[in-house]
Amino acid sequence: MRYETAGPISRAEWAVARASGDPATIASALVRLAVNDADGSFVEQQCLQQLSGGDPDLRRIAVTCLGHVARIHRRFSDSATVPLLAALLRDPVVSAQAQDALDDVRIFVNES
Repeated sequence: MRYETAGPISRAEWAVARASGDPATIASALVRLAVNDADGSFVEQQCLQQLSGGDPDLRRIAVTCLGHVARIHRRFSDSATVPLLAALLRDPVVSAQAQDALDDVRIFVNES
């Protein structure tokens, strides 16, 4: 893996990347979306959608990006997101990323 600057991405660019079907393209675009888009709810939903795919690297990135949402936006809009992350602890493909995301939730999300 090589480091890339995660610069801003427009919703149109995201749509093109997502439609490409290429996991590496989608993953790169999802990271750019997660760290730059002001609408945490939108980003959260895009991450959740990517969890249903079969590509393990893309699933790992999607979980990592949920951690970014917690860190940047300090909340989730979908009440099922945290329980889903907890359930992913049992998935050996994404368990490490799920633990990291849950740590971000614990540190950054204000539940009051």
